[in-house]
Amino acid sequence: VSYAGLVLGGATFFVAFRAATPLLGDGQLYLTELQSLEPWGRVDNSPFSFWLIRTLHGLGPPLELSAEKTYQIYGYASGILYLVLCVPAARAFGRNRLSRGVALGFLLTGGFLQFFFGYVENYAAVLPAILLFLYCGCLSLDGRLPLWVTAGVLGCIIPLHFSLASFL
Repeated sequence: VSYAGLVLGGATFFVAFRAATPLLGDGQLYLTELQSLEPWGRVDNSPFSFWLIRTLHGLGPPLELSAEKTYQIYGYASGILYLVLCVPAARAFGRNRLSRGVALGFLLTGGFLQFFFGYVENYAAVLPAILLFLYCGCLSLDGRLPLWVTAGVLGCIIPLHFSLASFL
């Protein structure tokens, strides 16, 4: 399977098999808040994530995006970004072909992939962000990337959800 085939196939899979029940958990609450918020939105544990969703939803008038469709697009885009990062991350995580294949297998079969199938949740972008941080960390450990870049990535991703501060 080629790298482009993985990304295109995965993206197609996310859209074709979108979540039949996208509103589990806080989904209905998120949709209601997205439709009724002032421009600055709410402040909670995922301020940057919600800002990204709010900005995407702000494109709605010309695109006529419903709140649910906005969350679906956000999930699909996060999934595509995750897939784009999977192969280089697996290369960084493994030292030989077998270990890279195992790493890629684990990355592509995680239970968190549900967020990429149009599930209404703020956490979809957190997953590729964590993968980007881990990838940069591996490159830094190998001396192929300055540590300040990895630290900068961490600083940028913490506002996606404050639980990411645990990586500090």
